[in-house]
Amino acid sequence: MTEKHGVQTRIIEEKDAGMRLDRWFQNHFPNLKFGHLQRLCRSGQIRVDGGRVKGATRLEAGQELRIPPLDFEAASPVEKNIKTKDYRLTEEDRSLLRGFLLYEDENLMAVNKPAGLAVQGGSRQKRHLDGILTAAAKESGGQRPHLVHRLDLETSGVFLLAKNAAVARNLGAAFRGREIHKFYWALCLGVPELREGEITAPLAKKAVRGGETMVVDPEEGKSARTLYRVVDTLGRRASWTVFMPLTGRTHQIRVHAALAGCPLIGDDKYADAEQREAFSDVMQQDAPPLFLHARRIVVPAGVAGRKALDISAPLPEHMRAAWKKFGFAERAGDEAAEEFPQ
Repeated sequence: MTEKHGVQTRIIEEKDAGMRLDRWFQNHFPNLKFGHLQRLCRSGQIRVDGGRVKGATRLEAGQELRIPPLDFEAASPVEKNIKTKDYRLTEEDRSLLRGFLLYEDENLMAVNKPAGLAVQGGSRQKRHLDGILTAAAKESGGQRPHLVHRLDLETSGVFLLAKNAAVARNLGAAFRGREIHKFYWALCLGVPELREGEITAPLAKKAVRGGETMVVDPEEGKSARTLYRVVDTLGRRASWTVFMPLTGRTHQIRVHAALAGCPLIGDDKYADAEQREAFSDVMQQDAPPLFLHARRIVVPAGVAGRKALDISAPLPEHMRAAWKKFGFAERAGDEAAEEFPQ
């Protein structure tokens, strides 16, 4: 997001592709009245890629959404918290900035997002990657990077950011077209019946007490496809699995793994009570953290510069310690990823 004299420019994320404009505003500015939104559209103050739009316009990943000055006093606490212009770096932030850069060139940067750090702010997220990078750019006099995809709060690993709007559009289109390949490492409870395959199950958001969850919904859900390959196992107790999502739904890997009967270790959201107890037995610790890491991302040549990019992120400490304890060889995971269709 960028701001100029109260005008904001947002890059539409992959997770919002296909969403109606009015629904997008409902999600991000829930206190903005529908009639006012319609007037802003009719007057041309809200624009997508420079063109006029209606509330029913469907958004695409990578598009630029122009938002005119709004009454933030009437906006929700969520929207106030994700404004980043007043974010101030802490010592913890500065320490993170010194060590998490994986790759950088004139077009983009890749960082190793730690688990527990939100990508954007929210009603319960005061500290977030967007705010940290915005504040860092402001201090250095540099350009604020653009968010082009997402990682869940509990997920660590490779995260890409574009350095300008044109690259953001290209990356958004590449994510939407499945040109960019992402590989995730996870430790799952149990071992799937088939050691490799594809999980296909449409997913939809469902409101629950305290927030939202994702559910399999054949009628209203969006298409969701995930390739997987088991790399190694702990007998029948657990399996190290590489996942390659072919679509980008919220919590997709977590829901699909649970659907296959092998929820991710530490995933209290999608595992049942018996499975949560088993997590502790496998890891020999109470309430283990989530074992899901965005290990690698591959960007083809021409998307963000002339050369192709293949960027990997080292495992977080809790996964690195577990891999050592269980005797897992990291090289085997990278080799397994090469077996997926490209």
